[in-house]
Amino acid sequence: MKSLTRNFNIESVRAAENNDGFWATLSTEYPVQRDYGNEILLHGQLNIDLERAQLPLIIGHNTDELNIGIVEQLKIVGRKLKGFIRLGSSERAKEILQDVQNGIVSNLSIGYRVIESHFEGDDLLATKWAPYE
Repeated sequence: MKSLTRNFNIESVRAAENNDGFWATLSTEYPVQRDYGNEILLHGQLNIDLERAQLPLIIGHNTDELNIGIVEQLKIVGRKLKGFIRLGSSERAKEILQDVQNGIVSNLSIGYRVIESHFEGDDLLATKWAPYE
């Protein structure tokens, strides 16, 4: 299966008690334009394979680089997938957290793969999909 990504704005930063993380929306059912039409990721309990949760937090989908943190406590809230972003103790991770808190870094991107889907008109509905980063 082809690897796909989606970008999301970080809605708000709610720092953890030890100042190392925040909650973020990772995905929604908002249609994304692809070559074949719109892609819609369904967000019911049976639609998202969370077997790989917790997810690695990497920069720019570069899997050759060391993780700067993890995405844990994944949960479906309404029609959104949310997760707690917990950064590591490396200098790079600390810089990223500071940039998020200062509003410099304001979005993130999730990597995922579609497992099952079908078309409804011009829309591809992903009825089973899995995040992996």
